[in-house]
Amino acid sequence: LLLSFFEFSHHQQQQHLDNSLDSSSGQTKKDIVSKKLNSKKLKKESKKLRKQNAEVEVSAQPFIPLLPAVDSVAVIPARTRLRQDLLKNYSKDVHPVINHTHTVKVDVGLALIHLDLDEKKSILEVDAWLRLNWKDEFLSWNSSEYEGLKTIHFGLNDIWRPDIELYNSATGGAGNRDYGNTHFLVFESGEVLWVPPAKFKAFCKVGLQMWPLEAQNCKLKFGSWTSHGDQIGLGLYKNMSSVELLNFYTDNTEWDILTTVAVMSTAKYECCPESYQIGRAHV
Repeated sequence: LLLSFFEFSHHQQQQHLDNSLDSSSGQTKKDIVSKKLNSKKLKKESKKLRKQNAEVEVSAQPFIPLLPAVDSVAVIPARTRLRQDLLKNYSKDVHPVINHTHTVKVDVGLALIHLDLDEKKSILEVDAWLRLNWKDEFLSWNSSEYEGLKTIHFGLNDIWRPDIELYNSATGGAGNRDYGNTHFLVFESGEVLWVPPAKFKAFCKVGLQMWPLEAQNCKLKFGSWTSHGDQIGLGLYKNMSSVELLNFYTDNTEWDILTTVAVMSTAKYECCPESYQIGRAHV
């Protein structure tokens, strides 16, 4: 009887334990299902909030009205357009004539500011404005196409310039080193005006037989360094046959200018069959 009682008690305990486990397991499954449902709900709510935020951000963007297209040519200044058109395919290393057999006529003039003569070294020092004028056949335009623009400036290295040098220079060498770095003024006809300030040192034959009462005659000889007379022809600037004394010319305390003469001449050299044109300023 005791044995049967213990077996019955053990059986009841085991059944109670199994019921407890089944109850606990059922509760756990319910929790898992509840968590999954909550997770799906949270994801759905999160997605909805992100969509609402995106709509708010889009609506917060500033309103930018679309402007009508503007013709690009109309907004480019006339001077800029003219410069671009003239320099397109332009070569500053080629003489500015369409027909290469034609001569470029360069007019040369001189305006004195100050001069001094070093008798011991036989050197004349001159401060002046050199005046050069020529026509560039590649730099002409119709002003009506550029808002009436009739003149334009170009830098020293933008366009062709004649290699006019002082032949009897006391400084030696060539390359326009005596000239100031100034711009060219170009007219719609293609005429080019260049007036660089210049400081020349020229050899001058000084006679001292009557010193200190003698009068000296000094020459400044100008010409193209590499082009002969058939390529570059020289003329007098505005047909002036004398050297101009500017109104702010400073008198030299030792020398007075008695007279000035400007002439053109042609010279030939043993080295070359061509003739070369030379401009002379006598002071």
